Amino acid sequence: MQDEGGGLRGVQVRPVLVSACLLGLPVRYDGRDKGRKGFLPEDVIPVAVCPEVFGGLPTPRPQSTISGSGGEVLDGAASVKLETGADVTENFIRGAQAALKLAEACGATEAYLKNNSPSCDADFGVAAELLRRAGLKVHRVE
Repeated sequence: MQDEGGGLRGVQVRPVLVSACLLGLPVRYDGRDKGRKGFLPEDVIPVAVCPEVFGGLPTPRPQSTISGSGGEVLDGAASVKLETGADVTENFIRGAQAALKLAEACGATEAYLKNNSPSCDADFGVAAELLRRAGLKVHRVE
């Protein structure tokens, strides 16, 4: 039920991190978005994150490849490189740390992140792993 201002009456809302590209922001490596609708619960306020941009990478940018898992990157056992060969591991770690700081600042306990992203994929992404290690529930969005 909505109130006169368009908000949800009687519903307590909570902040959640959401991959910025899923919210329609053109921050993907190719300068595009992956805008989706209907994947978020009604009781959330989306907080846009793009760990790659947070880490200082431009848009557009060459595609990145992760060798190993996000956990291995965070532990220093794997790296992330652009298709040009440039090592951007530190950018990915800085971006993940910035996403975590934003989650802490806004009180988010969940994140809805884009699959098949070396930053955000719930199974192997660097930021997804750091958020999970900090106790956030990470949801995978196609």
